[in-house]
Amino acid sequence: MCGRFAVGKITWADYQRWLKLISGAKAPSNLEPRFNTAPTDTAPVAFQTRNGHEMREMRFGLVPSWWKKPLKEMRFSTINARAETVQESKLYQKAFRSQRALIPAIGFYEWTGPKGNKQPWFITTRPIARMLKGEGPPAEPPFLCFAGLWDEAVIDGEPVLSFSILTGEPNEKITKLHDRMPIILPNETWDAWLDPATADPRQLMTVYPADDMEYWKVPSTVSNPRSEGEILVVASD
Repeated sequence: MCGRFAVGKITWADYQRWLKLISGAKAPSNLEPRFNTAPTDTAPVAFQTRNGHEMREMRFGLVPSWWKKPLKEMRFSTINARAETVQESKLYQKAFRSQRALIPAIGFYEWTGPKGNKQPWFITTRPIARMLKGEGPPAEPPFLCFAGLWDEAVIDGEPVLSFSILTGEPNEKITKLHDRMPIILPNETWDAWLDPATADPRQLMTVYPADDMEYWKVPSTVSNPRSEGEILVVASD
């Protein structure tokens, strides 16, 4: 699964350049650095409209368009959608057809070990790992993108934009940490993923290569969803 991730310090200029946002696109309301996005938090999400690629701040945990009750009454988890069954899912199939999204991030977290003493790990792509460790130039693009789905509900007369992250089988490196991992899309597939006209988006949901990923232990403070700061992605002993 993917229940916690780091957006990092991505700039609006980076979003505009790499996600090919339309001219005049409005920046999300919150572009502050974020290193601990948890369920029900918001994050910048790219999606396609009739005008082209746009970006909005959306809630992590998809709220389907037919949901009308208060959010606190949602008793089912929608932070992740399974890539293997998304096309047949009554909850996600509409969004999979025409409301696919890109969730920019610099990496995600997983935990291992016994309950009460779990060790958090930060997982990312190799170019971003080198950038974060100061071992190389800025990655291009300076972020990765998870495959996602978005939807819009209206609750108490107010629109609620929200998203899920698609997950699939892990590669041989990540399987040491978890039996699922988010779908990380190569940047050359981003346009096709967002385009509702793409004939079979399932073909884009491939397993990210193990050789192109790295992970390391990080401070246990990341386990508290209220913790924040770049220190959360710094390797710990």
